Amino acid sequence: MRKQSSESHLSGFLKTILLLPCLTMIVACAKTGSFSVTSSTPSLNLGQSSPAVPPVDAPPANSTPTPLPSSPVDGGQQDLPSTTPAFKPEPLVWESSSHPERADWSRGLQQIIAGKIAILDTAQDISLFCPRYKSLNQDQKINLWSDVFAAMALYESDFDPLQYSVDVGSQNDRNTWSVGLLQLSVIDQENYSLPMGYTFANLQEPLKNLNLGVAIMAAQIKKYSRVLIGAGSPGLYWATLHPGGRYDASASIETKTKMLSFCKP
Repeated sequence: MRKQSSESHLSGFLKTILLLPCLTMIVACAKTGSFSVTSSTPSLNLGQSSPAVPPVDAPPANSTPTPLPSSPVDGGQQDLPSTTPAFKPEPLVWESSSHPERADWSRGLQQIIAGKIAILDTAQDISLFCPRYKSLNQDQKINLWSDVFAAMALYESDFDPLQYSVDVGSQNDRNTWSVGLLQLSVIDQENYSLPMGYTFANLQEPLKNLNLGVAIMAAQIKKYSRVLIGAGSPGLYWATLHPGGRYDASASIETKTKMLSFCKP
């Protein structure tokens, strides 16, 4: 076995003495966090969790991603500008600058008509109100039908949603009276199996009255395929649509609806 010389022992002892202060400083710095030590191996988590630092380009955790435009292929609609101008309905006969609220009636009525247009479209005599009916697009048909009901309201109530009369009803039962724009009765809901739950006061509200009126007309057309019910024929509801009858106004209604630009002969 080799023996180290005394000089070698002395040299090693002096090196140890000189290195002690440096080692002490390194330990102190490490404890206070004055410097960081980079290591190629991951540090162990010994109980205290460190917050995760997202990459520089990552979006914040709570941010909402920007949706991509949906495609017609997957059933969605592409967010592209329309190449077809929106249809602008022509004013109905009751609209005027002195009654701006009637523009709301028109918009509401057109929505109601849109829900029944498939049935209304089967009326065999609708061309009497618009000779070019078969060539109209869907929007124009809705516009025309809305004008038919607006013109009816002129001769039924003079555009007065609060008007009522006993008419063919019972004096002691308001549910049988004719009321509102189209002069309907509460009991019509039962007679036509249309359980809308409207009261007398409800039928003085323009859109509720029109909603029931359009439903009654749809039921009539579904059964008789006609808007006008002639004298002696079954299915009559409105006397204003009764050619040959005492209160018939069908010719005047036809004249008004033919004033729409797309209905002119």
